[in-house]
Amino acid sequence: MSIAAYCRKVPYSVNGKATLHAAAQMMRDFSVGSLVVTRDNRPVGIVTDRDIALGVLGDRFDAATAKIDELATKSPVTIEESTRLEAAAQTMSLHGLRRLPIVNSSGELVGIITSDDLLKLFSSELSGVANVSAANPPKRSLPVVQPIGESTNSVEV
Repeated sequence: MSIAAYCRKVPYSVNGKATLHAAAQMMRDFSVGSLVVTRDNRPVGIVTDRDIALGVLGDRFDAATAKIDELATKSPVTIEESTRLEAAAQTMSLHGLRRLPIVNSSGELVGIITSDDLLKLFSSELSGVANVSAANPPKRSLPVVQPIGESTNSVEV
């Protein structure tokens, strides 16, 4: 199934000219850890709450005057909404990403998926498999296999 079925359809985005302070307030208000920086609804960057915290507390930027464009990661890795879920997870792993903006065939932002989203999804799937296995135990037990070189007739004293 494509990533479009699993991604958040309303990604929070910000113009690169917004201040770090405005972006931090937006993240707080919407309880999100990142914002996609867009220009003409196309992702051109991404900024995280950690970027802002380290940038401001590290005395590199003044939150009231510094602009998102000064701090955001430029040219974020994106994937098209038709991409399969497994490929999205591989892309995130390959690039060490926790957030992956989703674009349509025109390159416009249509969603986002995070590593937390994938973790919830995969753990839910695994839980479902475990429940099916528990409800349907094997009809007969499997034989116990002895390690090579050990006698089945020996007794430990």
